[in-house]
Amino acid sequence: MRRHAAHCRPPRLVSLGHRDAARPQSGIVAAVESRGEIFARWQDAHEDDDKQKLRAEDERARRRLQTAIQELGATPETEAFAAHRLLDPDAGPALTDARLLFPRWMGFDIVIGNPPYERFSASDQDKTRIADRLTRLQYKTLNCRDLYTLITEAALTLSKTDKGVLTLIVPLSLCFGQKQARLRELLENNCSEIRIRCQDNRPDTTFKASPVAHPENRQRTSIMSAVCSPDPDNPDILVTGTNKWPKSQRHSFFQHRHYVRKPIPKPALSKQLDRQWERIPTEAIRELILAMRSTDTKILHLRHDARGPERISFPKTAYEYITTTPAGRLERGESIIGVGDKDDLAMAIAAANSHPAYAWWKTYGDGFHIKPYEIETIAIPDIWINHPATRQHILSLATELVAAITPDNIRTLTSGTRSTRHQSIDFHQCAPDTIAEIDELYITGLNLTLQPLLDQLRTLRTNTTWQIGAAPGRVPAPRLP
Repeated sequence: MRRHAAHCRPPRLVSLGHRDAARPQSGIVAAVESRGEIFARWQDAHEDDDKQKLRAEDERARRRLQTAIQELGATPETEAFAAHRLLDPDAGPALTDARLLFPRWMGFDIVIGNPPYERFSASDQDKTRIADRLTRLQYKTLNCRDLYTLITEAALTLSKTDKGVLTLIVPLSLCFGQKQARLRELLENNCSEIRIRCQDNRPDTTFKASPVAHPENRQRTSIMSAVCSPDPDNPDILVTGTNKWPKSQRHSFFQHRHYVRKPIPKPALSKQLDRQWERIPTEAIRELILAMRSTDTKILHLRHDARGPERISFPKTAYEYITTTPAGRLERGESIIGVGDKDDLAMAIAAANSHPAYAWWKTYGDGFHIKPYEIETIAIPDIWINHPATRQHILSLATELVAAITPDNIRTLTSGTRSTRHQSIDFHQCAPDTIAEIDELYITGLNLTLQPLLDQLRTLRTNTTWQIGAAPGRVPAPRLP
């Protein structure tokens, strides 16, 4: 990490009893610069003799650095930093902490990074030892159990408290992961503005295949930029949708990064949902989600009036559609929840297969796994229940969807590393007119304007371009300080 020389205060080291700190400070700078230059030459060295000479040269620079730091008055952290043998292939990692090497008062104007995405468990002896050390160092995100959260916390600590800018490429789980809630809270408490651009893993991945890791990295990512503040009050959190831009369009992505502010808090459906950073791509979809939140009847309420043992089923994972059917109609890994009688079953099937339901899942789910509560909390418009003609129309449309579950429309797909086979059906392809009618009745039933919302929902589901970002009413991308 480099300091932004134009605006940041020049680095200073505190002298501990040394009457003239200039000499050891200049020695530290010279030694660090020397080791950096040696390391640059190491990258191009291929012969063993050349590498051996560079190791010897770096060892001399390392000793000069240790001497200069000791003269100034070293802490255990700076001693560990200076003692690390950078070019020794057998040397372990330097057990030091960047937060203590660079105190907060120094404050970097800009911190940029792409931390590793690697979880660690208590069963790993080496990582447990490191975890114990991090606990003593009082890292607040240790329970997230992922290296990227710890590095993000350290990067936040290294940023200037007043208008320092932190930009990191992190997993999409930052927006919604339960284990990442502590990191979101930490950022909200230390930043006045947080902007997040989310990228899906289709049609193209964010990262190229790695020759030393898994050949295909399908990690979904977020590019997070945050402006630090010593006393933030209700930070401005702005998010994009989960963009599905192909490689050919990536050069244009940053020119079209439009955002929507995080919706004003409403009565909570659950603490788990409300602690997430919602990923809503347009203002019209934001209004839809708020309307769905404020609707009294959800799918989960249907079973409270149960007069029969009807059940709906849905897949455990999905991407561009969530096919909800009567339980047992498809051979697949699925989840099952109970509803009431046959009318309740039809009502749930119609609601869960709509485009608004897909937007709900994309907002509160992780965009891949489908949790039962994400289906159970889908709203049922009041008019579907209380208006006899509308109710009958919805029941008829749901019957059409169920009738479309035929051998000709069922596809057998293969997924996962084990090539698991399962059945699937896409109502958007085999019954598009029925879905269109359900969508219209859903949106108008919530007293919302049909367009441009419906077109945006369709784009959200099938989007392979960032063009949805051109929708009106969105927040443009400003220049960060």
